Amino acid sequence: MILNIPHYSTFIPNDIYIPSDILAENLLFMTDWYTNELFDHNLCESVHPYVSRLIVDTERFERDEDEIMSTVGMGVCYRKTYNGNILRHVSKAERLLLLDSYYYPYHRRLTELVDKEITKRGSSLIIDCHSFYPKMLEYERYTTNAIRPNICIGIDSYHTPKALLNIIVSYFSSLGFHTEINSPYSGTIVPIKHYQKDKRVRSVMIEINRALYLKEGTNIKSSNFNLLKEIISRLELILLDYECTTNKS
Repeated sequence: MILNIPHYSTFIPNDIYIPSDILAENLLFMTDWYTNELFDHNLCESVHPYVSRLIVDTERFERDEDEIMSTVGMGVCYRKTYNGNILRHVSKAERLLLLDSYYYPYHRRLTELVDKEITKRGSSLIIDCHSFYPKMLEYERYTTNAIRPNICIGIDSYHTPKALLNIIVSYFSSLGFHTEINSPYSGTIVPIKHYQKDKRVRSVMIEINRALYLKEGTNIKSSNFNLLKEIISRLELILLDYECTTNKS
């Protein structure tokens, strides 16, 4: 099982300038705080970011023409803030350099791990690990002001088996969590090499509402953090068992 954990980094390269007040505000809202700690498991391979998503978002499509979030200035290289203000200017030359430095290596690593798992075990399961801000942010494309769930599960009709989805929904529901599918976020990551081509690559996204583990309005861990980490760890063991059982059948 492979853990894709793309958005917890807060690292900004020294040669990139963003005003400190703008940077602090956007890091607070946009960073998936401590998802590396919440999801990392010693029985799983994992893929980690080099830089903050504000600089390179490895979950975006490479080409702006293919990425809907580029229409609000938040493609693979962010130009605008969460509330539509200017974040920074990114030239074509800088964009290419950033992709070479951070985006392509990230995706090579993910693809290599998936290929390794397929060769070794016959299939690969990706858990796309995220968290989300407790309130709707201005950049988000909503059609409703519905209350945010505790847990969002993102699925892909081709790469997320129904049995896998049912396991996750049942697990969180049994613990009293309000769970939604593809809301407020949808989909899950799959390497382009395998996307919509190879059902041996299974993937599901798990998004945790930050209100479950952070103190309100901050990036400070709450007293619930360790319990939530334990809950996620138990789920990962269940999913590892699912993957092993599925490969044997």
